Amino acid sequence: AKWFEFLISLLCIRPLGLNVLPAVNAMFSKESIWFLIFFLACVGADFGDYYMFPIPENYHHLNSTHHDWKTLFAKEGWGAFVFGLMKIFRLDLMGDFNLWELEGLDEEIKATGAWNLNGVRNNTNVAYLDEPQLRQPYTRWHYGIRI
Repeated sequence: AKWFEFLISLLCIRPLGLNVLPAVNAMFSKESIWFLIFFLACVGADFGDYYMFPIPENYHHLNSTHHDWKTLFAKEGWGAFVFGLMKIFRLDLMGDFNLWELEGLDEEIKATGAWNLNGVRNNTNVAYLDEPQLRQPYTRWHYGIRI
């Protein structure tokens, strides 16, 4: 609370206040609030579409094949819900996403060559990052998520 008061008091400095106050006014204008509501509705729609896919990572805590909302919240709580929501938040708002992560797969590191404590012998490549192998059940929805 004290930091917020300090930042608001900085707006009394003429050069800072003349440049920052119009931006603050624009952020809290009626149009900006309506845009935020619309954008959050889009994120909610994307999240609903994403949770429709039976990705095991999103339902790893369920022992049965019954994937409904009541079972999700009764067994695990909000953890899995927030985990999936953060994936969609990163996709929609931040633009920071990985299609393999959305599918519940992790990239694989393949190692070749000789490992040594002091470095690599004979200048051989010892590791590279590769795309995951598509296995069942991931092949069923792989192309649907990409589209």
